[in-house]
Amino acid sequence: MSKKLTDGLVRLQSQSRVPVSKWREWCILLRLEPVHAVETWEQICYPIMVATSSMPAQEIAYILQMRSARSELDTLEFKEEVPKILHAITFLYNLDDERLTKKGMIRSTILKYYKWRSSDTPVDQPPTVFGRRFIVELCSLVLISKVLKGQNITLTGALKPVIAGHGTLVQLLGIASRSLGGQGFDESVRACFESINADPSAPPVKITGNGQDAGDEDLGAGDDEDLSDGDEDRVAIYLDKFKKALQAIYEVEADSGDAPENSEEIRDSRFRTIAAFNPMSALVPSLEEAEAIARRLEAARNPNRPIKSSVSIPTGGGGGAVPSGRMSAAGAAVIAKGAEISDSRHGTTMAANLEASPVSQCGEDAGEAGFGEVEVESCDVVQPTTVSQGEFGSKVREIGASLAAIAPADQVCWNVFIEPAARIDDLHAFARAVSKEGSGQFVAYNALKSIAVLLPVKGMLTAAEKDGIGNRNLNVEVITLINTIMNIDARELVPDSSQLTPLGKILDHASAALLRLEAIRTNQAFSEEHPDEYAKQAVVNCYEECLRVLTGLTDRDLLVSARTQADTDTVVML
Repeated sequence: MSKKLTDGLVRLQSQSRVPVSKWREWCILLRLEPVHAVETWEQICYPIMVATSSMPAQEIAYILQMRSARSELDTLEFKEEVPKILHAITFLYNLDDERLTKKGMIRSTILKYYKWRSSDTPVDQPPTVFGRRFIVELCSLVLISKVLKGQNITLTGALKPVIAGHGTLVQLLGIASRSLGGQGFDESVRACFESINADPSAPPVKITGNGQDAGDEDLGAGDDEDLSDGDEDRVAIYLDKFKKALQAIYEVEADSGDAPENSEEIRDSRFRTIAAFNPMSALVPSLEEAEAIARRLEAARNPNRPIKSSVSIPTGGGGGAVPSGRMSAAGAAVIAKGAEISDSRHGTTMAANLEASPVSQCGEDAGEAGFGEVEVESCDVVQPTTVSQGEFGSKVREIGASLAAIAPADQVCWNVFIEPAARIDDLHAFARAVSKEGSGQFVAYNALKSIAVLLPVKGMLTAAEKDGIGNRNLNVEVITLINTIMNIDARELVPDSSQLTPLGKILDHASAALLRLEAIRTNQAFSEEHPDEYAKQAVVNCYEECLRVLTGLTDRDLLVSARTQADTDTVVML
């Protein structure tokens, strides 16, 4: 072994806390060139460790096993591929479905499938094609394991016969297609299967036993062309259908009573996880990005410490979030482009794509507000955005993206959005966090603001509310609406669509929640920067003036509830 590689392994020992002897052992057992191990650590594992402050040896070994299966790729190509797989695994664990994870065994089974699929891949196939194909196949197997009858059928059980050569995926798709009948999710599942050219007439396959010759069948005749490099739309369409089908399955399970205890809470969590699933955009951060992530996570975990992130949040529309998971630090550190990163060990999430709209400061009208020359940065004047008929679809999509960013960023802000009068434990700590740029609470606050400024959309909706819609669970309505918005082309989002009926109520809730959070942020700004002028009436004057135009468009009953609780918050903070 050359001195350069030996030095590289020594550096790995220092950074990873894994002995050089273990690194050498891994390289020998996996028949992995030491240079590949060094590059994998530097380009993938080390940034993950920096971002999450953790990189257990078993996670390093897992990624190295994936690397050994794809030794023909250069490290940068592998770096593009590996986060998609890690994101998909984390997604499965976040669904909290024993049928999919089987007491944690699914990770090793997916690794076997990954190795088997790698060995079966043509050497001249572009790496991007392999990644897309793998995600499509894994998602299809998820649906198969949920659709096939029998309590003992699991995702691991569906993967094993394919890996062992006892059958093919297209045969399993055929069995699953034929098992559909009379269930509420049939149409969605069938549409998903048909989008990958599944052949319902494929011969049967034995899920256990020796089975028959697997042959050369795969996902359908034209699949290589359909998933070729540069054709991302096909995969995006498939993933949209997959998410709709999986949500439909869980809806039927919940309605039938087959879901676990606390089914409503678990169902809502699953819906959020499904809405956030976006594997093709997953990436491993660069070292610089990882360091910025670590700073923001540390600031969110310790809001009392004056940690200032040197990385600002870029302006942009919201996106699907990458959920944190119990799977691994590796899965938690994988982020989606323009979305967010998560710290599964501390339940903290950071988004990287939302920013308050440029607005004038409250201090510009300070004299009229009645508190002298005080300028309160947290109290930005919020003006509703004018929306034309031609912009309706695109603005609704912006609302959907921002809605999807709230819960992953901060659960307290989500609770305030659902119920503007919700109680907040440790109000002082929350006030500091929601006022700190880069924190999860700050991100959720800006997501709510980006929704609230689009209140004029409410006046454009023409579909009449159905009787009883006001009594429906808002959690479910929001998650269903997110999926509806993201699965429909912007041109098809029209004001008279019955699917958008809950949008008016959701916009009102966002505006009322914004008033509550703005009041808390204003209290914090006064207490830190203007203690001499800090008084209840000064706080009320400030945030009410800042939101005056917006609150004029908001439901009266929700505003009364939010204002009452905001007054209580102010008394507590004073």
